[in-house]
Amino acid sequence: TLKRLPALAQIVDALAKRRPRELLLVTLVQPPPNGGHDRTRFELSECMTRLIRQAFRHALRSLQDKRFRDSIRYLGVALHYLQDGTPPPHTLGVPGGSNPLHHRMEAIQDRSRIAIAGYAPTPITEDPATGEAACEAFALALAQKAQAMALRVRALCEQGRETEAESLVIECANLAARASADLILTFHAFARNAGLGAPVSPL
Repeated sequence: TLKRLPALAQIVDALAKRRPRELLLVTLVQPPPNGGHDRTRFELSECMTRLIRQAFRHALRSLQDKRFRDSIRYLGVALHYLQDGTPPPHTLGVPGGSNPLHHRMEAIQDRSRIAIAGYAPTPITEDPATGEAACEAFALALAQKAQAMALRVRALCEQGRETEAESLVIECANLAARASADLILTFHAFARNAGLGAPVSPL
């Protein structure tokens, strides 16, 4: 898996230069050789934050070039990796496939508890010049928070205490939702300045 990381980074840049509209379709990730969810460090902070930074960089550059459709697609890629790095088994690299522990670590019985109503998003930066670096630092901090909770989730699931673990799994989901709102608000401010003005609906 680790050998594939440079290739993934090259895919992002190559598509940005030649076929930006295909980026979202490729989604950057190919299934692991064993068909499972065994990405280990790929879904940990080291690579995730790098890919998020790349996608957000291309989103900002697309804004500058008035390629608004492409900018939205790149934002979607950044959000995908931001969110995919927070589920407990993902952030710890717990193999999936037929591994029951992976599925127990992300099980949520009451999905209505995934909600951030009333949350007031905060821009991660107001300066487009620092947007790239700020996005990476933001993603790293998010991953570290998720990893800390994921360790507790794994311990509880290994003890058969999935009901107790569920509250932490839900908090990871809400953590991702709040972070997504922050990143979207940041992008919206930059997009408005670039001439792509659209109202932000309240949460």
